[in-house]
Amino acid sequence: MDKIRNCPFCGAKAEAVRRYNFKDVYEPWKVVANHDDECVFIKMGWMDDYESAEEAIKAWNRRVET
Repeated sequence: MDKIRNCPFCGAKAEAVRRYNFKDVYEPWKVVANHDDECVFIKMGWMDDYESAEEAIKAWNRRVET
């Protein structure tokens, strides 16, 4: 599995998580981080769902090449 990168905007440590919902059923995988208050990710609200931790990490780590 790839190592998950920190947030590219504020540097917050990110992790792939999967939580139980109120019906005791697993929710899909998401990447979450404790972003700074002014981080652009808070304003964008990026929280896509994935079938596996590997997929979530791969999507999170993807960076646009300039």
